[in-house]
Amino acid sequence: MEQKQRFEMMSKENKIVNKLVKENELNKKEWTKLYDMDYTRLKDVMVSFKEMIKNKKISERIEWFIKDIKLYCNKTQHPYVLDVGCFDGYTTYCLKQAGFNPTGIDCSPKAIEEADKNVPNVPFTVGFAEELPFQDELFDAVIMSQVIEHLKEPVVALKEAMRVLKPNGLLLVTTPIGKNLLDPLHVRFFDYYKSGENVEGLYELFNQITNNYKIILCKKWFKNKKPNVFYIRAFKEVNEHAK
Repeated sequence: MEQKQRFEMMSKENKIVNKLVKENELNKKEWTKLYDMDYTRLKDVMVSFKEMIKNKKISERIEWFIKDIKLYCNKTQHPYVLDVGCFDGYTTYCLKQAGFNPTGIDCSPKAIEEADKNVPNVPFTVGFAEELPFQDELFDAVIMSQVIEHLKEPVVALKEAMRVLKPNGLLLVTTPIGKNLLDPLHVRFFDYYKSGENVEGLYELFNQITNNYKIILCKKWFKNKKPNVFYIRAFKEVNEHAK
C-alpha cells in the first residue's frame, strides 16, 4: 500500500474512533478488542521482538528511560518500574536487562500473552492506564511511552501513575507532537498549549498532576528532521533533580 493511501485510510479510521470516543460508545470490552486488532496489525509491520533482541541495539527512547531512572531513582539498587502500554514487552525486557524490577501492563490480552512469552519471570497483566490494578506508592518509576494520545481521559491515567509512584517517584511520558505520527487509535493530540479541536496543551495537562516536570523536544527517534515527539519528565513530589 502506498504511503498516501495508508495515510488516507488511517485518517478515516481515526475519525471513526474519535467519533465513538466522543459519544462514549466504546466500553472496556470493546477497547480491548480494538487494541487486540491493533496489536495484530502492528505486529505485521513492526520489527519483531526477536529481531530487536538479535540486533542488540536499544532505541534511543529506551536509553533515555534507563538513563533517567538510574539518575533519579539512585537510592534504590534495583528500582521497581511500571511499563504502561508495554505492548510485546520489548521496553520491559530492556528495563530488566538494565537491572531494574519491571512490571508490564497493557489493555490488549494478545500483547500481554506475547509479552509473557518474550520476557519470562517478569509480571505482566491486562489492564487500563486509567485504573491501574496496583497499590499506592508501589513503584519507583512509571513509563507511559506513546500512550496518552490513545486515551480519552489522559489526566486520569497520569493521576493513576502518580498514585502508584513512591514519594519523589519518577514519571516518564512520551507523546507525538501535534498530528504527526498519525495512528488510527490516536484520539487526541498534544502541543505545548491548546491550539484547536483535539489538540491539547501539555502544560495545562501536567499542571493538574504536579508542579515539578520538564517537557523536552525530541527529533531523532523517528528519523525526522523536525522535532516530532515530546519527552516529559515529572516527579510525584518536589525533587531537587528537576530544578
